[in-house]
Amino acid sequence: MQLQTKVLAVTAIVFLGHFVTVEYMGHRQVESQVVENIRDHARTIRGMLMSLRNVYQKHFLTHNIPIDEKTLGFLPAHSISRISEEFKKWVGSGLTFNNVSDRPRNPNNRADEIEMEAIRHFQDNPEEKERMVPFTGPNGEPFYHFSQPIWIKPHCLKCHGKREDAPPSIMGRYDLAYDYELGDLRGLMSIKLPGKIIEERVATQTRQNIISHSIGFILTFLILSWLLRQTIIKRIGKLKNAALQLAQGNYAVSASMPGEDEISHVAAAFNEMTEMIGLRERALTTQKSMYAALSHTYKTIIRLHSPEQLFEKVCRIAVELGGLKFAWIGLIDVHTSSVEPIASAGDDASCLAQTEFSLNPAHSKGSGPLSISINERRHVVINNLHESTITAPWQDLAHKAHIHSAAIFPITRDKDVIGAFCVYSGESEFFNADIVDFLHEMASDISFAIGNYKQSKEHEQAHKKLSESSAELEKINSQMRLLLESTGEGIYGIDTKGNVTFVNQSALKMLGFSREELLGGNIHALTHHTYADGTTLPIGECSIHEAFRTGLSCQISNEVFWRKNGTSFPVEYSAYPINEEGGIKGAVTVFRDVTESHAIAQQMSFLATHDTLTNLLNRYSFEKHLNQAFINAQSDDIEYALCYMDLDQFKVVNDTCGHVACDALLQMVSRLLQQAIRHSDILSRLGGDEFGLLLEDCPLEQAIRLANKICENVKDFRFSWQDKTFTIGVSIGIVSIDHESEGPESALSAADAACYVAKDLGRNRVHVHRRHDDETIRRQGEMQWVSRIQRAIEEKRLCLYQQPIVPLDGDEEAGQHFEILLRMTDEDGRMVPPGAFIPAAERYNLMPTLDRWVIDATFQWLADNPTRMADIELCAINLSGQSLGDDSLPGYITDKLNHYNLDANTICFEVTETAAVSRLDQAIHFITHLKRIGCRFALDDFGTGMSSFAYLKNMPVDYLKIDGSFVKDIADDPIDRAMVESISEIGHLMGLETIGEYVENDTIRKILTSIGVDYAQGFGIAKPQPLTILDEN
Repeated sequence: MQLQTKVLAVTAIVFLGHFVTVEYMGHRQVESQVVENIRDHARTIRGMLMSLRNVYQKHFLTHNIPIDEKTLGFLPAHSISRISEEFKKWVGSGLTFNNVSDRPRNPNNRADEIEMEAIRHFQDNPEEKERMVPFTGPNGEPFYHFSQPIWIKPHCLKCHGKREDAPPSIMGRYDLAYDYELGDLRGLMSIKLPGKIIEERVATQTRQNIISHSIGFILTFLILSWLLRQTIIKRIGKLKNAALQLAQGNYAVSASMPGEDEISHVAAAFNEMTEMIGLRERALTTQKSMYAALSHTYKTIIRLHSPEQLFEKVCRIAVELGGLKFAWIGLIDVHTSSVEPIASAGDDASCLAQTEFSLNPAHSKGSGPLSISINERRHVVINNLHESTITAPWQDLAHKAHIHSAAIFPITRDKDVIGAFCVYSGESEFFNADIVDFLHEMASDISFAIGNYKQSKEHEQAHKKLSESSAELEKINSQMRLLLESTGEGIYGIDTKGNVTFVNQSALKMLGFSREELLGGNIHALTHHTYADGTTLPIGECSIHEAFRTGLSCQISNEVFWRKNGTSFPVEYSAYPINEEGGIKGAVTVFRDVTESHAIAQQMSFLATHDTLTNLLNRYSFEKHLNQAFINAQSDDIEYALCYMDLDQFKVVNDTCGHVACDALLQMVSRLLQQAIRHSDILSRLGGDEFGLLLEDCPLEQAIRLANKICENVKDFRFSWQDKTFTIGVSIGIVSIDHESEGPESALSAADAACYVAKDLGRNRVHVHRRHDDETIRRQGEMQWVSRIQRAIEEKRLCLYQQPIVPLDGDEEAGQHFEILLRMTDEDGRMVPPGAFIPAAERYNLMPTLDRWVIDATFQWLADNPTRMADIELCAINLSGQSLGDDSLPGYITDKLNHYNLDANTICFEVTETAAVSRLDQAIHFITHLKRIGCRFALDDFGTGMSSFAYLKNMPVDYLKIDGSFVKDIADDPIDRAMVESISEIGHLMGLETIGEYVENDTIRKILTSIGVDYAQGFGIAKPQPLTILDEN
């Protein structure tokens, strides 16, 4: 049996025993966890039932509801048993629950044996809060019984104390369950859970554990097998492969095996043996390389004809064939008394630029081996650079380049030393006597070759001068050809007869001819014979021929050239006469195809007057037509009708499907509108989902009929996008234009206002503006508020007020809590109430601008009053519903908080319930983003809009502001009081604090305090005052 097999067999036995033990312990642990999980579910059900019991009891006691046949079923003793029966119909798990007693008034609530045992247990152990025990059902099935004691509390004595103190409806109906005292055990909340659930869950979890542990066992077994292979089998195989490679002649092979085990020691011995064999083989190989290098040097001297080429080639031969790390040749510069490198080869050529090679003995580097070799005309060998004293200045550089030995050989010409041949090796003791002889022979060959090169240099220079003239001429011709063929313009030349003498590739491509077809042909007859309108262009009128007839150049921009296939294209061209030997020999024409530039100009003209999405006229062009219509109406007494159209439900499509769907919708509606109007009518997209329609020579009654037809067509249209289908509408405002009309701007404004009146009256309808139309005038007034609000912002006529919000628990140490309110002064300095301009701001989407102004102004005031910050607990700022949909606003608020260095915990943003619920996803995202940095949120006007506690559960707010319409009449209207109580109680259950608005007097304040509302705000607390009043106080 192999070693690997033995180890794996023992490991498998150990793991199997471990596996059985782990699975047994895991089964016990899973069973304990499942039972505890079931206990948690029972607690959840217990909490729900006890909450239900308490709410019902408080409701009966608080409102003194009599017990009769109608109300009896709502008592917890009667209702919970029936709820349990209904629960079994919906959930078939077998779970049951009830509130039971040893002295029940309702027979359905009598405790059975297991429940009586629990009652006795809690009587003996009153400090315990709950109990859960297993028991066996009547049919032998396992169950768990979870119970919680119900103790007599003060409010319970009203019905279970002395009989004579009980309410008449209780005393008259029941004879049992009296004479309890405070703290007595009234009964149990009993929950029975089938044990089958626990058994199934334990079995499921145990199966999962067995599967996962089995997989772990298999993976561990595989990993162990892999480790055995990696640490022993594979290493032995590696050593075997290294021995085979050595046998095949690979003397550089190494069996690298880290560690101190037996295999590592064998590998180390093998490597020592390989190294000795390799040293002997390398010495032999080096000698062979030097023979090859010397041989190639001879061949190079014969083939090459310049010292520079020779130097480069010899350096490469020395490195590539001689086994050297680096080689270079340098020549003496007599002016600087130094050696300048001329050629080099090898990995370390860059080191030449990092040093200098001086021959001056007074220089720090002027007495090295190079200087010795040149000055003493002999070769110098250093077989250990790092230990030689004469190489000290270069030892750091040699260390970085991994050079350990060097040899320098002088190069002579006419018996004078002119340079040196320097070679380097990465091995110490590399340059033995044989290698030095070979290299000395190479240096001698280089010196011999230089002498021969000098003799042939004069001949080469003479030949060079002879060829330079023809080469320069050829270069000029080549450049001219390149310039002619590379330009994008078409170029051709003609002689005085109009025949083509040369033509470039661009001209051939544009005209569609081959070069052979044009050369020698008459260019006028081939490409310039006809005007753009099809009439003949006589040669006498051709501007190209005129150029060489008159000797003057010309530029033409409004003619066409004709292609070979008979089609024409617009061109711009210039023609220049050719002057040679004092006379005109022809002309050169340069032209370009301007088809694309003409198309771009036409496209730009179209874009300037049309909407790019729908291809309808744009607002600028429409207003020009409208201006002309007023001129015609005044001068020619022509009647026009102006229609201003705005799509209904467009925002729904945008919010649901996005802007791509809206673009498609606008294109479809544009085509729908075009089908409904006359060819003479002017249709325009004014912007967004707004369209303008100008009807020429159209009485008002006819315009109304057309507008109604458009409404019907749009109403019948169904827009489908992906899996959604939408019904839209269009609201249309109509203004009649005649000789009495005021002007284009007035008419467009009146039509716009009439359109919005149509929206206010129910959408998808027509509203005609007539003189003294109150609705239109009101709408125009709102439109004027837009500019007034914008001017107020620019002229800094907005200001901030504050109204306190006070705690009702009498906490005098609480910091200031107030709400920021926006006010505006008009041009005369009079205060404008918010009800005058806020509706217009909301309708015309100015609220985000106002919200940002309020945020910035409030933050600036807080930053400018640092001493007040210590007294301020919370500063509440209102946000509009439009701002909730502004994705950039959270980032703006964060930047402002950082800019003014404010604590986000002191800032609370108020959003109305209606705005939040109508934009629920956006509101949750908005609130969550800002709550992460510490801001708080209040839900304003709660109770008047789409009130839903389901929405409230998902909305992470901190405060509920109960709408003032419930608060102001709370003293007189029990329904309002019940609403406030319900909102307050649910808010507190959800961990929210409540604020009552419209608190106008002390009576309301006291009632809110008794209900448990946390804060109050209103004129009965304090009226709004300028924010600056806090500075004075």
